[in-house]
Amino acid sequence: MVFTTKHHDGFCMFEPSYTDYKITNTPYGKDIVAQLAQACKERSMPLGFYYSPPDMHHPAFRDTSKLTKKNWDGEPEPPEWPLILITCSCN
Repeated sequence: MVFTTKHHDGFCMFEPSYTDYKITNTPYGKDIVAQLAQACKERSMPLGFYYSPPDMHHPAFRDTSKLTKKNWDGEPEPPEWPLILITCSCN
């Protein structure tokens, strides 16, 4: 089984410390990834995770008010770029 833990919309199905946009802040309130991992482990079932690094919910993501074909790769000097350097460990 492969389970999507975070899609590029930014919503997390687990309990990360870096965002409030997560399942544990919903009425459901539980870390479903931890539950699924435990259930698969108990049954010796293989489990894989899909995690999408792009995050459309993050303020440093490209300007989504513009057409994708105009700024998919970013803009020459978007004001949000300094946030990328602060929040991303790119080493």
